[in-house]
Amino acid sequence: MMEKGILGVVTTLISNLLLMLIVLLHISFRKRPPHTGTQNQYISLSKTLHQIYTSSEIDISVQGGQDTYQYLSLLKYLSFLLLIYSIFGLLGLLPIYNSQKIPSSSSSLSQFSIESMESQDVNLLIPGLCSLFFSLGAYALAYYYYKQTTCSNDYFPRHEDMENEFARKSVVLVTGIPKSLAPTHLENLMKQEIDMYSLGNIITINVVPEIGDIERALRDKNLIEYKVKYDSFSMCPQSNEFWISKKNEVDMTISGLRNRSPEKNSGYAFILCKQPMIADLLIKSYEGTQSLGISMDTWKMNPAPYFNDIIWKNSPSDEVMSWFKSVFFNTVFIFLFLILLTPLTLVGIISDLLKELEFSSNFKSFITFSLPSMTISIFYSIIIPLSIKFIIDKEKNHLFSQAFASAFCKYICYSIGIMVFFPLLEAVTLESVIEKLAYVDITKWNITMVTNIAMVGEFFVNFLVSMSIGSNFLDLAVTNCYFTQGYEMYRKGYDEKSAPVFDFTYEYSRVLTILCVVLVFSIAMPVILPFGCLYVSVKYWIDKYNLLYVYRVEQCPGKHMQGLVVLFFLIAIGIFQLINSGIFMASGFKALVWLGGFLALMGIATIISGILIYRYWDPYHPDINCEISYKHAYIHPFNSYTLA
Repeated sequence: MMEKGILGVVTTLISNLLLMLIVLLHISFRKRPPHTGTQNQYISLSKTLHQIYTSSEIDISVQGGQDTYQYLSLLKYLSFLLLIYSIFGLLGLLPIYNSQKIPSSSSSLSQFSIESMESQDVNLLIPGLCSLFFSLGAYALAYYYYKQTTCSNDYFPRHEDMENEFARKSVVLVTGIPKSLAPTHLENLMKQEIDMYSLGNIITINVVPEIGDIERALRDKNLIEYKVKYDSFSMCPQSNEFWISKKNEVDMTISGLRNRSPEKNSGYAFILCKQPMIADLLIKSYEGTQSLGISMDTWKMNPAPYFNDIIWKNSPSDEVMSWFKSVFFNTVFIFLFLILLTPLTLVGIISDLLKELEFSSNFKSFITFSLPSMTISIFYSIIIPLSIKFIIDKEKNHLFSQAFASAFCKYICYSIGIMVFFPLLEAVTLESVIEKLAYVDITKWNITMVTNIAMVGEFFVNFLVSMSIGSNFLDLAVTNCYFTQGYEMYRKGYDEKSAPVFDFTYEYSRVLTILCVVLVFSIAMPVILPFGCLYVSVKYWIDKYNLLYVYRVEQCPGKHMQGLVVLFFLIAIGIFQLINSGIFMASGFKALVWLGGFLALMGIATIISGILIYRYWDPYHPDINCEISYKHAYIHPFNSYTLA
C-alpha cells in the first residue's frame, strides 16, 4: 500500500491540477469585449506566451524600472539555486535516509527520523556538508542581490534616472517651520537668509502650504465620481443627475480654494540647490538665527527623502487609528494568524474530528495534510496581505519608506511565525503553545524544536504543492479579470490609475518566507526541495506576465528595499542554521555546530564588506558640473501631487 505521506502529496497534486485546469478554462472561455480600432487589438495567446518567453528582465524593466529587474532576477537565480539544491538533496541525502533502520509503522514521507541516526555516524557528514553548502549558496545569492542593487546604475544608465537621483541629492528638506506663517512671506525671507550659506547657488525655495480644505474637497469629489459611475451602471438617471450636480458644486469649491492664497504652511520647505555639494554644505553649515522677529533656530536642514516619501499621502487624520487601536488590532492579528491559522492547529483540529467520525485511513490522510495545506496557502496568499494592508493604511506612517518598512516587518514576523516556529513547537492549540514555551530549556531550544520536524515537513511538502500550482494560478485568475473590463491587453493602454500596483513588499516577503521554509526542512525532508524550486519557477513566469501586461510599478525606496531584503535573507539563513544545528546536536554530531558558526561569521563579514564598498562608492560625484531643472526636483510636491 502507498505510504500515507506520498498519498497526501499525490492527492494534493491532483486537487491543485484540477484547480489549475479550471482557472485556465475560465481564462480561455471568458468573453472579451470587442476591440475598436487598430490600437486596441488583442494579441493571441500564442503571441503572448512568445513575448513572455523572449522578453528579458531588462526588457520588462523599461516599463517597471530597476525594481522590476532586481525582483525578476532574484526569482530567476533563486529558482536555479533551488534546482541545484534539489539535485544535491535528492542524490546525496535520500539514499542515506532510506538506508536507515526505521520501524515499519513510520509514515514519514522521506523515511527519516532523528532517532534512526546513530551518534557520530559517518553518514551524518554528507548532511552536514549539504547544510554548509545550502548556507553558502544562500549567502552568495544575498550578496549578489546586494551588489546588484548597489551597482544598479551599471544596468540602468538611463539619463532620466540619473537626473532624478542627482535632483534628490540636490534638494534640502527644511523642517520645524512655524505653521502660522504664510508660505509667500516665508519664501522671500528664506531666500535672503540662506543665500549667505549657499554662496548664491540656490535655484528656488518653496514652502509647502497647508491645503487641508482642498484635500477634503478632492476626497468628496472622488466619492461623487464613484457614485456617478455606479449610478450609470445601475441605469438610474435621476440619481445620476443629482450626483452630477453635486460634482459641479465641488468643482467650483475646489477652483475657489486653488485660487485663494494659502494663509498657513505645513511646516516643511524644499530648497533646490545647483549641485549636491551645495546641498550637503547647507545641511552641515546652517545655524539658525532670528530675523524680522522670526525664530529660525528651530529650523532643521535635512537631506531630501526619496520621491515616494515626498509625495506619500497617509490616510486622513480622522481615519488613522489611535495608538490603542493600533496595538489592539496588531495583537488580535498576531493571535489570529499565529495561533488559529498555524498549520498544525488545523491539522490537529481536523485529525481529532476525523477520529470521532471514523473515516478510512487513506481519506483521513488526504484530509489531514492536503486540505489544511490548501487552506493555509489561500490564507497566506489572500487574507494575510489584505489584513496587513488594512493595518498599514490605518497606522500613522509619515513617510512611504516608513510604511514600507512597517509592512515588511509585519510580513517577516507573521510569516516566519506561522511557517516555522509555531509548527515546530507543536502549536496544535493555544494551551500547547504556552505549555511548550514554559518548559523549554533555552540551552536546548533548537533541539526541542526539531523533535517533530518530520511530521511538520510532511505538511509543508503538501503546502508547497498548493502554493506552486493552486496559489500561483489563482493569482493568474485574479489578474486576468483586468483584461475583461474593456481595456486593451498591452499595459500601456491602461489608464495609469486603473491598473493595479505591484506590491513588492508582499511579493518579496512571500518568496523569501518560502525560501526560509525550504531551507529549514531541506536537511530533514529533502523531497521538499524540488517543490520549492517548482514554486519559484512558476511564480517567475506568472509575475513576468503580470509585470509585462497587468501591473504598474511604483518605485520603492532603494536603500530600504535593499536593506530589508538582505536582512530577510540573513534571518532565513540564521533560522536554517538554528534548526539544523538542533538536528545534528540531537544526533550527537556537534562538530557541525562549529562549522555552522564559522560560516555565519563569514557571511556577516561578506555583508559588512559590501556595506563598506557601497559607503565609499558614489557614482554621483559632487564635482559633476550639472544643473538640474525644476521639473526633476519635485520641489512643490504637495501642490503637484494633490492638486493635479
